[in-house]
Amino acid sequence: ADARVDDLLAPCVLRESRKFHPHVTIARLKKPPPDRLGTFLAAHDAFASEPFEVGEFHLYSSFLGQGGAIHTIEATFPLERSGK
Repeated sequence: ADARVDDLLAPCVLRESRKFHPHVTIARLKKPPPDRLGTFLAAHDAFASEPFEVGEFHLYSSFLGQGGAIHTIEATFPLERSGK
C-alpha cells in the first residue's frame, strides 16, 4: 500500500531522503503542566472507535505561525473499494 500512495503522490510532492512516518494527530498540548497532562491522558486513554469506511483522504501541508498551525489541503485522493 505504501508504494501505491508514493506513486499517487509523486506528481504532487518532492520526495525527501528522510523516512516519512504517516500519522494522525489526536491531540496536541503545548507545554502543559504535568498534572494537567496526566489528567488529560487518564480521561482519554480508553478512546475507541467502531470501524468506519473512508471514501477519500486529504494530503495537508502544515505551517506553524504565531497564531498557531495553518493547515492547507494540497490534494484529495478518492479511495475505491477492493473488488470494484
